[in-house]
Amino acid sequence: DARPAALLGPPPPAAPPAYDSDDNFVVPEGLVDVERRSNCALDAIVAVLWRCPTFREELDFAATAGSDAAVDAFAAVFGALGRRADDADVDAAVNELREALAARGEPDDGDGDGVRRELATGGHLLDVAEVFAELAAVLEASPRTAGATKTFRTRGEMRQERCVACNHQNADATCVAVDELARSAPAAALVLAAKFNAPDNVEEVYRSAHAHAAKSCDNCHAQSACKVDLHINKRPRALV
Repeated sequence: DARPAALLGPPPPAAPPAYDSDDNFVVPEGLVDVERRSNCALDAIVAVLWRCPTFREELDFAATAGSDAAVDAFAAVFGALGRRADDADVDAAVNELREALAARGEPDDGDGDGVRRELATGGHLLDVAEVFAELAAVLEASPRTAGATKTFRTRGEMRQERCVACNHQNADATCVAVDELARSAPAAALVLAAKFNAPDNVEEVYRSAHAHAAKSCDNCHAQSACKVDLHINKRPRALV
C-alpha cells in the first residue's frame, strides 16, 4: 500500500505458532490427563472379557495348543490375570498379545483395513471396536476359543415388511443377512440385562440397540409404514 504508515493503523497480530505435539495442550477443568498408552483399547477389551463369565466358561485352553501365536498370547494374558500377577506382568502379557496380532500381517487379498499394521506401531489410534473385531477373528478360528467368542455372535436376517396401509412390498425390500458381533448397546441397558440374567433380556437389549427406522411406502407414500424387522436365528449370549 502506498499510503503513509500512519494511515494504515497498527499491523495485524501475528498468527499463533503452529505445533504438532501436546506441549501446549491445556487440560480442561475437571479432567485428568493420563499418559498415552499403546494398548489402551486392548487393555479395556481384556478387562471386560476377563469379567464376563459367559465368555470364560466356554474357553478351553487345556485343549491341544494350535499354531496361532495370538491365541497362545491371549491364553497367557488370562493366565496372568488368573494368578493375580502384578500390573507390570499383565501389561507385558497384553503387549505380547498386541504384537502377536500385528505379526499376522495384512490379508494377502488386500482386503485389510490397516488394523494389523496400526497395531504393529502401537495401536493407540485404533478404537475398541476395531481391535475387538480383530481379536475376535483370531479367537473364532481356534478350537480353544471359538466357543467362547461365539457367545457374542449374532446371526439372522433383516427384513422390510409390507406396507401396513396398502400391503405393498417395496422394491428394495430384500432380506439382508446379519452376522456380527453383539458389541454395541447402551451401558444402562447392559446393566439391566445383566441384573435379570435371562437370555430374552440379552436379545431384547440387542434388538433395541440395533433397531432400524421404518421405511416409507413406494406405492401409497405412507410415512414409516414399512416396518424393518430383525429376525434372529442365533441370539447373542452376552453383550459387551
